[in-house]
This record gives sequence, structure tokens and C-alpha cells, in this order.
Amino acid sequence: MAGDAPSELYAPAFNFGADPQPLLHLAEWINGLAFKNIAFTDDGLPVVKIAEIKSGFSDATKRTNGVYDDRVRLRNGDLLFCWSGQPETSIGTFVWDKGDAWLNQHIFRVLPGNGIDRRFFRFLMLYLQPNFQEIARNKQTTGLGHVTKGDLGIMMVQLPSRREQERIAGALQAVQDKLDLNRQMAATLEETARALFKSWFVDFDPVHAKAGGRDTGQSAEIAALFPDRFDDEGLPDGWRSGSLDDLADTNSESWKASSHPEEVEYVDLSNCKWGNIDGTAQYRWEDAPSRARRIARAGDTIFGTVRPGNGSYAFVGREGLTVSTGFAVLRPKEVIYREIVYFAATSIDNIRWLEQLAAGHGGAYPAVNPDKVSATAVVVVCKKVAQAFSTATADMIDRIELLKRESSELEQLRDMILPKLLSGELRVAGAQSVIAVA
Repeated sequence: MAGDAPSELYAPAFNFGADPQPLLHLAEWINGLAFKNIAFTDDGLPVVKIAEIKSGFSDATKRTNGVYDDRVRLRNGDLLFCWSGQPETSIGTFVWDKGDAWLNQHIFRVLPGNGIDRRFFRFLMLYLQPNFQEIARNKQTTGLGHVTKGDLGIMMVQLPSRREQERIAGALQAVQDKLDLNRQMAATLEETARALFKSWFVDFDPVHAKAGGRDTGQSAEIAALFPDRFDDEGLPDGWRSGSLDDLADTNSESWKASSHPEEVEYVDLSNCKWGNIDGTAQYRWEDAPSRARRIARAGDTIFGTVRPGNGSYAFVGREGLTVSTGFAVLRPKEVIYREIVYFAATSIDNIRWLEQLAAGHGGAYPAVNPDKVSATAVVVVCKKVAQAFSTATADMIDRIELLKRESSELEQLRDMILPKLLSGELRVAGAQSVIAVA
């Protein structure tokens, strides 16, 4: 029957010698609130969707003062499973760490059963991730896939003893803790830089402060760069309305049939998630996908134009990448615009704006043209202010890229060991020796 997943997707490999059990029966799977049943307000607890899980809270985050079933109230440490969305970018397992919130629909809050180590269950879900993604891909109809409780009821798993669960979780946790710490540090750095971007170029806080005779909160040298009044259009005096076209070139380099490398390191939309490039693929030119044409260089911003609401964007931290024609590649006209271009293009408000434009086109793959990305509205400031912002945030961006590279190496280590441990192929002693050598 069309849409049915192959049976092997529900039978991942295990070698613990235990009786197989349906994954569904090993935990309680609590679905979040339906949007139509939520009374939204200007304040209150946030309502968590995949966007909040991936990139934190923003001005686009919905909030409510309503009181709902405590079972859908999130607290730090809760295990979440996103069961509906784009298979490559949405389906997956996460641990919530952003404080009290209400859970939106299409995400399960997962409560492992008695006798099951919570850390082990998280790694079990990570082990099953390829199966979840393939199930969702198999059931895609209009671009979105899903993993239902019915699917979880068919998927059979083996559990080792509680003692062995704890040993497996302990062997993997050191690597996972470092990954989680890196992610938190990178998120904090990016939130700090985005907050500064918003303060300077959206809310104009330093200009308001100077206009009101108050301290800007900046050093005297930086404060002197800002105007002390607004013009008739409500913009800081001397600044003007513009677009990313003023600061960056779009899709300025592409490989040609007459001039191309023998091999390319390729980034597809599915490899790019909310600021992260999660893996690349190496191809000989003749074997590369036809869409492997755009050249991305260090300092560029890539922004996915197909379903822009999926957050397929990233800052490019190194040379040598070829990206899909599904990306708009924004190259700063001057290095001082590097950070402004990235934060302006990838602000949550701009993503939502582009998402609405794409939705207006309809179809299975709603998209926007690259020129819509380059038309992103920005305030064009003097070069001294642009340079000051670059100086203030460049170290943050570079540090984030270092954390990402370190995390990529750690993920490779984890992903090499995890399936062997979770399937029972490798015992804990062997895994610990591998981790110690790494």
C-alpha cells in the first residue's frame, strides 16, 4: 500500500538477548496542546514549537497566561520527541533546557517507564533516529512527514538490564555532556550577539538614550558613533532604510560546466538546520547532484529558499563548500558587514516574513526567489558603526564556529559508538577504551 514503511524500519538491530517490546509501551508519549485551544497573551509562559526547541525564544514566540494540563507543562530536563515536520530538520529527540513552558502539538513529552534509565532512553531514541526519519520520509505527502503512536507500537526494541542501561548511559554521557555544553555556549553567544544587533539596528537603543540625555551603556568611544536624534522618518539621523542588496551580493559565484573542480564538498538543504551545517557529502563532479552549483566562502551566509520557515540557514565558517541551488548565498560586499548580513537575514522575524511569502506560492515545495532574501529590509548605517558592531561580535561568531567544529568531531565519536552500544554489538568496556583513546 502506498505510504506504508518497509518492515525493517520497525525492526532495528538489537543483540541483548531480551524479549522484543514495542517502543510505545516503554514510555508515556504526551502530545502537546493544539494551537486553536490556546488563549494567547502578550506575556506569560512561552508555547514551545520546533522553532523554540531549535533556536530558543524570539519575538515570534507565542505566550499565554492560561492554565492547562500539567502533563504538557515543560520543565528543564524533559525529554521531547518531535514527531511531525520535515524529516531531515524537524523529526528528532531533544532535551528541554529553557525553563517552564507549555508544549505545542506535534511534539511528545516522553516519560520513560519504571525501571528504565532516563539517560539510556535518550540514547535509545538517538539510536532509532534514522528509523524515525525514514518512516517520516516514507509517509510524506505535502512535504511534511510524521511518526505516529501506531508506528511506535510496531517498532520492536530490546532492553538490556537496568544495570547495563546505566553502564551504557554512563559511557556515552561524558561525550553527550560536552556536546550539550558546547551547544549551550554557542546558543548563549549567538543570543548575545543577536540581542546587540536588535538593540543597535532595530530598537535603536543607543540613539534613544543619547536623544534623551541618558547613558547608552556603551563605552564613550562607541557611544560617540551614534546619532543623538531621529529624522522625520523615525530613523537615526544620517541612517537610511535599505536592504541586504546594499550590503551583500547574492549568488555571486557558481560552478560552470567549463570550469569546475574534480570533487565538491556539498551542503544540501537537509544538512543545514537553524545555523548548523550537520554534515557534508563528498562527490566527484560527474556524480554530484545537479543542484550542487553554488560556491560558498568563509564569511558568507547561506539561506534556504525552499520552505524558509524550516530554518535552513548557516554562517559559513570555512572555505571549500559547494551548496545547493536551493540556497541564497549572501556575500558581504565588505568584511565589516559580515555579521550584520548574517543576523539581518536570519532574524526570526525575517524568517517568518519569508515563510509567509513562500506560503503564498502554494504547492508541495513553497519557496521564495533568492531576490526576496536579498530584499530583506535593513537600516544602512555609517561604516564606523558597522565596523564597531563587527568588532563587538566577530569573536563571538568565530568562537561559535570553533565550538561547532569541536562538536562535529564529538558527534562523529558518539555516532560511531552509540549504535554499537545500543544494539548490543559492543559492550561498555570496549566503548570506554575507544573514548579514552579519542
